[in-house]
Amino acid sequence: MYRPGEVDVAWQFGNKEALEEWVVTADADNNEGFSNCSLDLKSQGTGLFSGKISLRTPKDGRVKRAGYCNIRTIRPRKSFKRETYLNWTPYNMLIMRVRGDARSYLLNINTRGYFDITWFDIYHYVLFTRGGPYWQVARNRCVV
Repeated sequence: MYRPGEVDVAWQFGNKEALEEWVVTADADNNEGFSNCSLDLKSQGTGLFSGKISLRTPKDGRVKRAGYCNIRTIRPRKSFKRETYLNWTPYNMLIMRVRGDARSYLLNINTRGYFDITWFDIYHYVLFTRGGPYWQVARNRCVV
């Protein structure tokens, strides 16, 4: 049963095992650029996603644009490597507690539908961060 104002925590960075639920990639991992990034655990029990974006492209004639870093969760599995999903249907808002650098970020929530026509449906949200030493609570309303 879900109550108004109730908050469920999906991910926390309290220990090293929490970092194993995430995959960090950059364009350099795919030989498409020279960006790099990492996800580290801070002593305060928070996760730090950091890196360097490079817009320089490789001189191979194939890549036209470069410069991305990405963090994503590993899809949870049941026994025998069966896929399971996080049920987001009862929620209408994504709330994140972040400390940013005054840049904008793009949040993508992937869906994996039963039919192939819905395999690549993605919900996009812009995360605007404030700079400085203070934490902020970012609320993104989910519109379906």
